[in-house]
Amino acid sequence: MGLICYFLYAELLAPEGKSRQFNRAVDRVRADPKALELLGGKGKITAYGEPTSNKWARARPIASSTHTDRTGIEHFKMHFNVEGSERKGVVSLHMVKGPGHPDYEYRMLALDVPGYPRHYLENASASKTKNPAGFRFLGVQWR
Repeated sequence: MGLICYFLYAELLAPEGKSRQFNRAVDRVRADPKALELLGGKGKITAYGEPTSNKWARARPIASSTHTDRTGIEHFKMHFNVEGSERKGVVSLHMVKGPGHPDYEYRMLALDVPGYPRHYLENASASKTKNPAGFRFLGVQWR
């Protein structure tokens, strides 16, 4: 019973759970005027995971991964499908959580609709200055 409660909390209720991150990202896409324009926001925007081979399956798994880099920063990546009244697209999400930080922060949230340029809802790497500390040589960041 305890194991079931733990998994229920970790997947659905925990602030860092993938279901919560998925719901937050979907809300951000639905609230973005440019995303609504690209998908055809006249109707309802639906979001879902990866298609399965079973045509009767309603639950579609959401593709996500979590890893910690050598500096101790935890990376959370996810992508899922969205569909509006006119077009379909894929949302890519990259969040990071530093050591000692309780919540993830958006690094990148982007919508890709075929035939249109990528739309960034969040793009932290674009706001940074080039080579703030050190220089780049032979594909290596030197500090």
